[in-house]
Amino acid sequence: MIDLVSDNNASHQPATFKIGVEVGSDKKDGIKVMGTHSIEIPILLTN
Repeated sequence: MIDLVSDNNASHQPATFKIGVEVGSDKKDGIKVMGTHSIEIPILLTN
């Protein structure tokens, strides 16, 4: 669980927050590369 709490003293209050999730791996030139697939999930911050 992620608990997001607004900062009432902040000068800019965005309407959304984006969280990114990466999964998967691959090998390129013998080096393992992580996070080959990703998605951004917008989270609405308004009440």
